[in-house]
Amino acid sequence: MKADNGEKQTAIDDSALFSTLVWRLAIETRAFLGEQLHPDVESIEPQLPLAAQSIDTLQMLKNRTEGKRTEAESEMLDEVLYQLRIDFVAAKRQAEGGALLIGGNGAEPPAEPGEPAAPAEPPAAG
Repeated sequence: MKADNGEKQTAIDDSALFSTLVWRLAIETRAFLGEQLHPDVESIEPQLPLAAQSIDTLQMLKNRTEGKRTEAESEMLDEVLYQLRIDFVAAKRQAEGGALLIGGNGAEPPAEPGEPAAPAEPPAAG
């Protein structure tokens, strides 16, 4: 039995809404990290507790939608979480007066915020 067009359209709409929500939270997090999001708008002072809360919100969304996302949605969410965690660690180290050393030193970034203990590897492109 074929799924009717209305069900297919709803799935497309839901996927677009999910992607929009993830990107909105990512943009909000970047603002809380102090990034200048537009040349005409001044960057704000980093607000790391709010950035951590936004990242934790994305992690909660990932946990609550497990098994219900498409492969593309899962890849996007994993990539966004990975990059935001890396950027959070960099912003935190900068706020503490240190430099972020990635690579060569063999150390993994600390688990901040949320889970897992170390950022997951981003999905392979392809």
